[in-house]
Amino acid sequence: RLLRALRDLAGTDGHSGPGLSLSRFIIDYPPLDETARRLNAALKELEQKMEQMSEMESGIGPAGSEVLQGNDAVAFLSAWSERSTIWQPPKTRDSLNVYVGNPPVLARHRVFLVTGLTAEAWPGRLQESPLLGDRHKEAIHNDPNTALSPSHLPLLREKRIQREALLLRMIASADEVCIGSRPNQDSSGRPLQPSGFIASALSRTPPWIVETGSDPPFSRSMKDVIPGDEDPSIEGIEARTSDPPRSPARLSMIPPPTPWPEGLPKRVQASGIDTWKECPFRFYAGRVLGMERSRPWGFDPARAGNVAHALWDKVWGERMATGEKLTDLAQSHWERAVIDHYPELVQFPGHLGRLKEQTLRMASLQQEMDDEGLAEARVNQKREQLIEMETDGVLFRGKFDRIDLLSDGSALLFDYKTGRGDNLNNSLQLPAYALMLQSASDIEVSGYAYLSQADLSITGRLEGLAGEALSGWRKTSRTGLKEMVSRARETVMAMAKAVMESSFPPNYSNVNVCRYCEYQDLCRRKESVGAAPAEDDGNVD
Repeated sequence: RLLRALRDLAGTDGHSGPGLSLSRFIIDYPPLDETARRLNAALKELEQKMEQMSEMESGIGPAGSEVLQGNDAVAFLSAWSERSTIWQPPKTRDSLNVYVGNPPVLARHRVFLVTGLTAEAWPGRLQESPLLGDRHKEAIHNDPNTALSPSHLPLLREKRIQREALLLRMIASADEVCIGSRPNQDSSGRPLQPSGFIASALSRTPPWIVETGSDPPFSRSMKDVIPGDEDPSIEGIEARTSDPPRSPARLSMIPPPTPWPEGLPKRVQASGIDTWKECPFRFYAGRVLGMERSRPWGFDPARAGNVAHALWDKVWGERMATGEKLTDLAQSHWERAVIDHYPELVQFPGHLGRLKEQTLRMASLQQEMDDEGLAEARVNQKREQLIEMETDGVLFRGKFDRIDLLSDGSALLFDYKTGRGDNLNNSLQLPAYALMLQSASDIEVSGYAYLSQADLSITGRLEGLAGEALSGWRKTSRTGLKEMVSRARETVMAMAKAVMESSFPPNYSNVNVCRYCEYQDLCRRKESVGAAPAEDDGNVD
């Protein structure tokens, strides 16, 4: 509907009326050319989006044919606009115009470079027609009975004059300097002769072109593409074989400096350890400077995560006190959790229903885990507990979602995620929390698990009593619990060193992270040399 309305406004597809009158007015009013170009670019973007949507409809089932209305439509268009692009005019600073073929008639440039100035191209291989030579053409021109006028059959010399005039007009496109170049040999190594038009342009009275300086034309063979120390070169442009590598001055600040904010305590959130591991600069921009990503209007996964965390805190508190089933408690406390922590969620019934369904399924899973042996092994539980650890002068802080203290004196750590668990197998968040817990209280950790609601998955490491109590969910892994905690210790020490040295370089080589990173313009990745974007899994710490 939107595409059809824009087409009607543009007066296309044979429509008449205001749209057609507006289009004719724009054609006759040159100052609106740029506005018309932007509108046309937006229409092309819209057409591409519509094509993508039509291709997706077959893959997403009946939902693809539903018409979005109200808040759902606004949320869709808001997310759509965030990913939309329009063609931007080329920059004029430090840029080069390249013409394929002949330049436009009125093209003008301060410096103009003409390539391929050989006799093979200028004038080229001009030959008389095998059916009608110049002698016969002249006879036709001079015969008054042919009634050829005003038509004219071009002669060979006239074609040559036309080619010469075209080259002279191209040379005149340069306001100050025209640089002409030509190859000395063809692809087979045969020598190529220079165009005679250049000598003619120099010898005219007055001359069409004037050579600059007194040096002879600059010539170099293909084997000497990079000049040696004794060879002539174009100063400031060409590099000699012995010259050190040069980089543009604008690259001197790449990557950008990352100073620690003045007056800010050397304190970091341990929950950002995975972000730091993926890209220190992304951690710096988001976790240190607090530069939050601006979200379009619509469903907010972060606030939805707050609902889930608050619900589990409330549900588990009552279960530990009364022993009531988690499924019943989750059902009874759901509405209050939404009202208290994300009341606007009711404006998005689709997301509300999905999140509630996933939450109740997670309640069933946790009830099953308790029934299979976890409840019997657990002697106590702590939730939403703050913990700190100092490493090399840097204070690391964390907040547990849930700790189950087991009968053998060990602890089992849990962290709730509203997204999927696909990318959590190597996550160091809970291993770092285990390190901090063992450092602060000497409590041995026998396991940890990420509980992901979107795919109802359990990801982590379970050993000792934790592995026995949850034997049905225990999975083998090449890296055990101790190895993961050791990795977390090494990463925490590296983070502390980075904080003390204020060094958070961007990881330009992490293609999966860079693709959707909101700080690409700040880290100047696009300006870096040799830069190369996993998709956000929607998890909420």
